[in-house]
Amino acid sequence: MEEAIQSTSEGTHQRNIEIVVEQENDGDESTVKLQRTLTVFDGIMINVGIMIGTGIFISPKGVVAGVESVGATLCVWVAAGVITLLGALCYAELGTTIPASGGTYTYIQVIFGDFAGFINFWADTVIVSPSSNAVVALMFSIYCLEPFYPDPDCPPPKVAIKLFAVLSISFAMFVNCWSVKLTTLLQNTLSICKLIPLCILIISGIVKMGMGSTANFKQPFASTDISGMGTALYSCLFAYDGWQSLNVVTEELKNPSRNLPAALVISISMVAFVYTLINVAYFTALSPSELVNSDAVAFTYAQQVLGKYAVIIPVTVVLSTFGCLNGSILSSSREFFVGARIGHLPHFLATIGIRHKTPLPCIILNSIITIIWCFVDNVFTIINFFGFVQWFFFGAAVIGMVYLRFKEPNRPRPFKVIVVMAGGINRSNSGDSLGEPPSPSSYDYDINRG
Repeated sequence: MEEAIQSTSEGTHQRNIEIVVEQENDGDESTVKLQRTLTVFDGIMINVGIMIGTGIFISPKGVVAGVESVGATLCVWVAAGVITLLGALCYAELGTTIPASGGTYTYIQVIFGDFAGFINFWADTVIVSPSSNAVVALMFSIYCLEPFYPDPDCPPPKVAIKLFAVLSISFAMFVNCWSVKLTTLLQNTLSICKLIPLCILIISGIVKMGMGSTANFKQPFASTDISGMGTALYSCLFAYDGWQSLNVVTEELKNPSRNLPAALVISISMVAFVYTLINVAYFTALSPSELVNSDAVAFTYAQQVLGKYAVIIPVTVVLSTFGCLNGSILSSSREFFVGARIGHLPHFLATIGIRHKTPLPCIILNSIITIIWCFVDNVFTIINFFGFVQWFFFGAAVIGMVYLRFKEPNRPRPFKVIVVMAGGINRSNSGDSLGEPPSPSSYDYDINRG
């Protein structure tokens, strides 16, 4: 590893920048370091694959329950997409101004100092990221096992669900350890495969609208409940979780000053477009009350519209969850790597495999912590609580971006956003106006039973 990785007496904010400069300017091919192998397409697919996980199958019910009308529901979905896009633009500036891996952790540590970075690092790497990854693995396990337990009175055993989740995490760990190229190939394939069924749902909705199924769009704001707007918005933002994941692997992205902003904007715009149109499609067949009463909105819609081909929905959930898991392990393991490189974890963890050029110890440690979380019964409660902590640090990073403009006005900024946009995303992160996020356990299966 480069000398910049060793501990020095300089401030940690300087060490981060020196690491990146060393990695970009060192022309010695024999140096073992993370390789810039990710293209802009890979970046788009990583973000899309992580965002489209379980959220889009959970959140629609919470949004409609919050605002109650069709028009307000669609407006909330559009608003959540705009808020997420504003956040991505701010992170595009942060990622090109501080071109180091680590995402929010790196930005907090560089701008506000070592202690703030340390708190963010441990909250994210020990609790938020691995617990969220564990839930995704458990959802993947449930949908893989349910076909073998068709009797609703005899669900898959709790032990079987958790062991299959461990198997899925282990497989994703192996792929991530083997090579970044194999990981991104799998991620790209899964992202494309999950988009195809979602597009089928969208097209079916457009066809139904063309056939006259527009009753739910007449007087779309008639029964709007403004008081539930905060809860509805939080449900939508839950579906966009992972929008900042590409910033965690900045050092592996080719030409990040150009490709990072492009990948963030394209991926989030694509997901926002898909999410909004899917909800439009739902309302061509389901009324707001029917949607709220459904335990699996996408499957209920597909049964009415696609008939026997509704089987694509469970398949889509399987693809979505494993794609989300694979991409999340890719990004979260890099946060471990950056923390070990700075000194918030033992330095020996900041080592890279000579053959495969992947941070093997960090991938393995991240996966082990995720596996441990699979056996924690109250994981959903913990995720809901620490979700607020995660959004708090998102807001702090955006504030830090504005502060850095005044603190270091001469720092190179290949990409800049209007400061008003930063104010908008920070206001949306205020916890005062947000309700509880949707719990994945309320979708259609309780992992703690069986």
